[in-house]
Amino acid sequence: MYYAVWNDRTGERLGVQIDVARSFWARLFGLAGRRYLPMGTGLFLPGCSSVHTHFMRVPLDLIYLDASGRVLAVRRRVMPWRAPGRVPGTVDLLELPSGCAGMARVGDRLHRAPLSK
Repeated sequence: MYYAVWNDRTGERLGVQIDVARSFWARLFGLAGRRYLPMGTGLFLPGCSSVHTHFMRVPLDLIYLDASGRVLAVRRRVMPWRAPGRVPGTVDLLELPSGCAGMARVGDRLHRAPLSK
């Protein structure tokens, strides 16, 4: 099942086909190895407080979230083979193609809703 994710402050949609990494393996491999990430896609990582971009081929935007979906940090254009580190209080992470974090900033609340098939 995919989700749409938007910023409550701006109304901006950050993604319309966000997958959820539910298993250990899905979180470990994430988006690694993909040559291209279409705009509007991404990966939501529940229960992850940090990520790496090893084996990535494209840069990512990372959004660190607390338990209520508030943005704690935004890391834009994280290049492959990086470990951007932890942000205190992070409960979930959102990985997006570079440029898709839009106007998201610390303090914003992101909302997600399942897409019907």
